[in-house]
Amino acid sequence: TESERSKYLLALKSIKKIIQEKEKPREKEKNKNPYLKPDGGFDLIEKFPVYESKRKQKIKR
Repeated sequence: TESERSKYLLALKSIKKIIQEKEKPREKEKNKNPYLKPDGGFDLIEKFPVYESKRKQKIKR
């Protein structure tokens, strides 16, 4: 019937969507190096990013 067919097509669409999402490279998986250009080139950028010290500075007395 028509309702069964529409449910079947909807299920196929959702399965295709899940497969496409798994095939896409995720941003978290990419190892981003802040010293490289955003386009992925190997040339160093002009200004290096400044990293804050993760260790708390001791209070001088």
